[in-house]
Amino acid sequence: MSQTYYPVQDWTELAAKDIVRVIEPGRAAYRATIDMKTLDSSVVWIITDIGYRRAFDAREGVRIVAASTKVDTTFPVISSGMQNAMNGRT
Repeated sequence: MSQTYYPVQDWTELAAKDIVRVIEPGRAAYRATIDMKTLDSSVVWIITDIGYRRAFDAREGVRIVAASTKVDTTFPVISSGMQNAMNGRT
């Protein structure tokens, strides 16, 4: 079985109360507000415009960017073979 890997996201520049765009693989992008995040920025909690609170891990392929940022909504995907090569496995 093949597993999909996504590049780890860098959310260090995001802060509580920032208005952002959330882009999940295979779903439409939507606006949200940063609620909080871990000290290392690896997990971010957002509140959607309709009031749902969600948490995302930086390794799961979700992109969170400032709402004003122009961004390509396609996802770079790393194949399992490429992931193994990046980790020194063959």
